[in-house]
Amino acid sequence: MRFLLLGLVLLAVHLVVLGAGELLTIRAFPAWVFSLAFSPDGKVLAAGGWDSTVRLFDPLSGEELAVLRGHTGWVHDVAFSPDGGVLASGARDRSVRLWDPKNRVQISALRGHKARVNSVAFSPDGETLASASRDGTVILWALSTGRALSTLDPGQGDLLCVEFSPDGKLLVAGSEEGSIVVWDVESARLRRILHGHWGPVRALGFSPDGRTLASCGLGGRFLLWDPRAGRLLRVLAEYHYRLYSLSFSPTGRLLALGRQDHNVALFDTAAWEEIAVLRGHLGGVLAVAFSPDGRILASGSADDTIKLWDLTPYGGG
Repeated sequence: MRFLLLGLVLLAVHLVVLGAGELLTIRAFPAWVFSLAFSPDGKVLAAGGWDSTVRLFDPLSGEELAVLRGHTGWVHDVAFSPDGGVLASGARDRSVRLWDPKNRVQISALRGHKARVNSVAFSPDGETLASASRDGTVILWALSTGRALSTLDPGQGDLLCVEFSPDGKLLVAGSEEGSIVVWDVESARLRRILHGHWGPVRALGFSPDGRTLASCGLGGRFLLWDPRAGRLLRVLAEYHYRLYSLSFSPTGRLLALGRQDHNVALFDTAAWEEIAVLRGHLGGVLAVAFSPDGRILASGSADDTIKLWDLTPYGGG
């Protein structure tokens, strides 16, 4: 009876504890996990998925803390504000929704896009939210009022991802056409368009010092750029399968790359060498996110699971 009760408890929190390197697996979504984000204090892991919900988890235990409902289409991205007071989500229903993650209620819904919202990102000062859409635009929103400050249309088709530089001076977006668009944030002026991918640019990430920009895409290329000079620094890898997600660790020492082959590759950014492959998912890895202390990596997959990995053996932290 004792073992039966233990099994029921584990089932209730959708948790399966696994072996070396892999801390636990969370089985809460009925379908694909598209996006992941840790709160700045590391106590909450937010996830967006195919079931139109945003779910909040305790990253240490895997316990589901809340299910935030309001979207009526797949949730493609989630992001916490720098102070952790607001959680943003973008979805197939063309809306951006703002949530209070502490009280687990919706604050507002931002509407202005004409097609699905693929990506959301907060400026480093937390005053502005950028949303990228299939309608080919990025909208900059004022968090204090919920109003659109400007709409940026680079003429590059479907925009799949968006990121601010760590100093807040640059905004970048990756397109379905394989280009990377770079804007000056203060003036909202288009600075340049970068070319180098063989297919849609699925993910972008600035190094913590802001000097380099990593990109990956569905054509299999993993590239490193100087975003200010607009120069391709290095072709880090060329795979024969799709690349879906990437993230720098908080210190910038590691980079995680989510791949179609069901694995997460870890790179040492000092030498840009692949130092480990984290195996265990049964579907493409659509999202990766580091905990604020860099010790844990979360990965979300088309196998409907979230896995958390111990990175201390690889210098995480």
